[in-house]
Amino acid sequence: MGTSSVSGIFDVLITIFGGYILYTWFQMKTTREIRGGMFLPQGIDPEKCLDKDGYINHVSPRFMLLGIICLLSGLLGLAVDYMGILSENAYLVITLLFLIILVWYGITVKKAVEKYWGLKK
Repeated sequence: MGTSSVSGIFDVLITIFGGYILYTWFQMKTTREIRGGMFLPQGIDPEKCLDKDGYINHVSPRFMLLGIICLLSGLLGLAVDYMGILSENAYLVITLLFLIILVWYGITVKKAVEKYWGLKK
């Protein structure tokens, strides 16, 4: 177990974030409401979406994937931190996958907002 307590705290936060994303995804799918906050770029009003259903259908699978990856990344990171069941190289791969998915999601949402809010670059 070569990881520090800081990485353990980071993994707990990623796990909680993943659970929150999945909770928010479920709410969005069931209520068909778009929530703002950290899931939309700053300054974007969810009420001004031109095609709410189109946006929800477009981002839902991506949002769910982000939540699953965050949850798994956090849980696997905790397993490495406290049980030592994976190597530190596996932990590095997990962390890189998490970061890649996070960047991919950010780019995807930005493009979706431009499309479904009618914003031009």
